[in-house]
Amino acid sequence: MKRILAVCLGLLLGVPDARAITVSLYSSLGSGISSVQWNVIGADVLIYETWTRDAPAFLIFTGLYPGADYWIHIWAYNHTPNPWSRMANELLDPYEGPGSVDDGDVRPYPPWVPLGFSTTNPAEGLEISPQGVVYPYSNPLHSWVMSTYAERRQYIDFYGGTVDADSGLCVMRFGVYDAFPAYNEPFLLAQRPNAYSSPPVPEPATLLLAGLGVAVAAARRSRGRRQAARG
Repeated sequence: MKRILAVCLGLLLGVPDARAITVSLYSSLGSGISSVQWNVIGADVLIYETWTRDAPAFLIFTGLYPGADYWIHIWAYNHTPNPWSRMANELLDPYEGPGSVDDGDVRPYPPWVPLGFSTTNPAEGLEISPQGVVYPYSNPLHSWVMSTYAERRQYIDFYGGTVDADSGLCVMRFGVYDAFPAYNEPFLLAQRPNAYSSPPVPEPATLLLAGLGVAVAAARRSRGRRQAARG
């Protein structure tokens, strides 16, 4: 319902003005990104990043049109000494304090969230666009996982490949939607190489091995008790 209302508001106000959107590096201090360039063509936001450190980085966005889906295209050049196997991307909005819509956030906030910002819950209207609207894509990290409604966060992680160190390139595409820019902007896009937005789920083979280990340990303890009883 909220999305429908925002779209109606957008139609009343007119067409999105691409020139109003701005993207910049939130802070260069300790940032994994040393330089960023961007351009906007209609609803496509093109971002070119140069990474020189293995550290989180934050891009700050303003000027999104209410109720419009934008395509975020990122070219991340890895000039760090380490390869990447994952890239975590998460939206952060300004923290409004107790008694606000931020009461619906999951606490505590992750330690890497900058002061003055918070994770984004579904009631705030700032979200990674559903795959039916903007289908995510990445190369060479071909797989992706997106936050669920129950997690009360807005993230998308790409994985399933390797971005070479020193000269590798990671291309990513996903959608961003902001129903209420007046409340949510400026917002941040947090990016963290080789990081997980949520705890990794063990693969079935790992779970099977762990189960076998527990069973073997239990059998040994049982055998030890029987031997002690006989003695």
